[in-house]
Amino acid sequence: MATEFGDSVSNKRGRDNASCSVFHKKWRHDVSGSYSHKGLTYDVFLSFRGEDTRHLFHCLEEKGVNAFIDNSLLRGEDISSQLIDTIRSSRISVVVLSRNYANSSWCLEELSEIMECRNKSIGQMVLPVFYDVDPSDVRKQTSCYGEAFAKHEAVKDKETVARWRAALTEVASLFGWDLTNYASGRSLVKITKKNKLEMHDMIRDMGREIVRRESPQNPGKRSRLFSLNDILATLRNHSGTEQVEGLVSNYYLELAEKLDAKAFERMRLLRLLELNNLHVDGDFGLISKELRWLCWHGFPLDFLPDELYMENLVVLDMQYSKLRSTWKTNSKEMPRLRVLNLSYSHFLTKTPDFSGLSKLEELIMEDCKELKEIDRSIGCLKGLLLMNLKDCEKLKSIPDSICKVRTLQILDIRGCSNLMRLPDDFGNLESLTELLADGAPIMQSPLSFANLKNLSKLSLWGYSRQRSSSISALVWSWISRREAPKENNCLIASVCGLRSLTELRLINCNILDDANLDGIGSLQNLIQFEISGSHIRCLPGSISSLSNLQIFTVNYCPKLESLPDLPQKIIAVRAIGCQSLERISLPNSPVETGMCFWDCPRLAEISHSGVLNPFFLLSFKGCNKQLSAKLNELILKSWRGRELFVSGSNIPEWFEYQSTGPSIFFQLPACHSCKLNRIFVSYIICNHHATNSMIGHSRLFNTTRGKSKWSCLGYLPPFTNHISIFSISPEEIMEVYEGIEVVLDVEPHPHLITRAIGIHLEVEKCPSCSGIYIDDVEAGPSHGNSHDKYPHETETKPTTEITAVEQWLLRYCPV
Repeated sequence: MATEFGDSVSNKRGRDNASCSVFHKKWRHDVSGSYSHKGLTYDVFLSFRGEDTRHLFHCLEEKGVNAFIDNSLLRGEDISSQLIDTIRSSRISVVVLSRNYANSSWCLEELSEIMECRNKSIGQMVLPVFYDVDPSDVRKQTSCYGEAFAKHEAVKDKETVARWRAALTEVASLFGWDLTNYASGRSLVKITKKNKLEMHDMIRDMGREIVRRESPQNPGKRSRLFSLNDILATLRNHSGTEQVEGLVSNYYLELAEKLDAKAFERMRLLRLLELNNLHVDGDFGLISKELRWLCWHGFPLDFLPDELYMENLVVLDMQYSKLRSTWKTNSKEMPRLRVLNLSYSHFLTKTPDFSGLSKLEELIMEDCKELKEIDRSIGCLKGLLLMNLKDCEKLKSIPDSICKVRTLQILDIRGCSNLMRLPDDFGNLESLTELLADGAPIMQSPLSFANLKNLSKLSLWGYSRQRSSSISALVWSWISRREAPKENNCLIASVCGLRSLTELRLINCNILDDANLDGIGSLQNLIQFEISGSHIRCLPGSISSLSNLQIFTVNYCPKLESLPDLPQKIIAVRAIGCQSLERISLPNSPVETGMCFWDCPRLAEISHSGVLNPFFLLSFKGCNKQLSAKLNELILKSWRGRELFVSGSNIPEWFEYQSTGPSIFFQLPACHSCKLNRIFVSYIICNHHATNSMIGHSRLFNTTRGKSKWSCLGYLPPFTNHISIFSISPEEIMEVYEGIEVVLDVEPHPHLITRAIGIHLEVEKCPSCSGIYIDDVEAGPSHGNSHDKYPHETETKPTTEITAVEQWLLRYCPV
């Protein structure tokens, strides 16, 4: 990361617009320890041609490297001598070799000094960075580098030019980084959506080399240890010194030997320690009292030793440990601890006493299988933000004292299959924004639930009776049929008062017709809404008033008969296994929408009002066969989206060119003033494989102009005709598209048969044209023959195979 190289960057400009920068590190005694390197003032000297790479310089500045322009040097002063001193006092020189680097005599002179320092006893490291230039052109001085030297040879003496050439040849022969394709974005250091720091390998390697150079022969005298071999050698030989601030072993290797705690005795300034799956024996009090971050996955002991000093710890990560109790005493004073992660500690039966952890912000205990009790002192954590108890299967309750933690923002109790209730004052958690409770059979909805005014994400996936045979599941299934409707009606009433919700998932919550869902329409911030596994017959019309709703899912609702009108911003709708669904209304949205209706055998009525929107995807797998005629009447006549895939045997009438078989020819607009915007292609495809369904693909060949286009055809059951329609731009399939005849051939998957093909041209006509641009050219080898009598499809049982585009929907509205 940026702090590996320093706190300031000095940019000094040469007289021919060359630039150099110096990364200067100020060692801080209070944090890093007291050590210095005589004669080495700087970590990194950066040499580059400013006009080529100034945006690279700014990218470094924006991503954490503090850059500033130094204008302190007066014009006319001998800058070269100062730069030579700067180069000599740097550990590493980074040379950014760009296209115009060799045009600058200043840069070349600077490079000569850098290479001279490298070759002398100073032993400086030089790292070349090839930016938008071929390393061989730099090494051989060809291409743009050859052109630059042709100009230099006309005005410079031979000795100077030869020295520059030698320096370029040498630097281009060193190991470096090729950033030729790195021009877009230039994200050398970034923070991901998961709040994780990522950096380019160049930055990481540079930082590690800086550390290695602190003591090339003795790893125990470096500030940080990363290499497993260096770590093991240091610990086995007890060669660590007070220079070591960080020891990070993220390797999961189990050693037969036990390492002696005395190995840490001299590392008194150690602040960061990661020891995964290593067994340390002896006096843990010898480990540094300056520890800020301790990560010890697979910790082998029953509890953390009392002698281990932890009062300065900020992060304690003990995942996959064998802990049975966090520490031996009842409580532990850890006034600085912010993160405690005990996940996957399968022997842990209760949480620690939290009374000494006053600054704790994140408590993570995911998949602690034997965890049965949360200590009541949880209420002392006045700054707790996150509590993750996911998959703690034996946890039966959360103490009422949790309601005192007014700062809690995220509570994850997914998979807590024995957690039957929430505290009565649960609504006091006024800062709660996410409640994830999938698989937790909570039977009681607290009356205070509606007070969670800041809750934006609520996921309630009821306990699935069909997926478990445990006694608790059987008891829940018996109770839910009798008592759950009343409680779930209260739950719905509470949910409708949560006006900040943006994501609501109610799955297998046993919601019946007597539940009043009209209040859902008041959730105006809702973006994603799922109500699956319920027993309702109809959904409230108020859903259409959810002006921000984009993703709507209603799966496995066996009594649902119709869908209401959907709001205009909807982009994805999914209904699977709704056995009674008969009617749907297509949205009038101007945005592209994906809709999947699978295994809804009674679906026969499709309606819409206004302008039909452009669908990204329409899929009706396992639906009523009579639906094909409805689609042809309602959708196929006016559809102008990107991709449509439905069962059927007829190419829509609006395709002016139609042909049986896999080949078709047609004529493009003869008028040069008319513009061809899109080409719509329609196939009738059949899977003639005897048993297997498949995800089909085809390749469209332009035999006239030699171009081709791949397309995904979607899910194809055996011996079933399907209509595939998609649109392409003219450039995708042809080089010239004015007044020529085109022949297209379809090459499908070996098990697919192309029964027919159709072409529709979307033309923007010029004012002078009559609008009739189709010549009397008969289409394709069929010469206008009808294809109404294709072999009828045979019924097959529904399968679970899905199309690639349908996978897109699965990502946005998962089951």
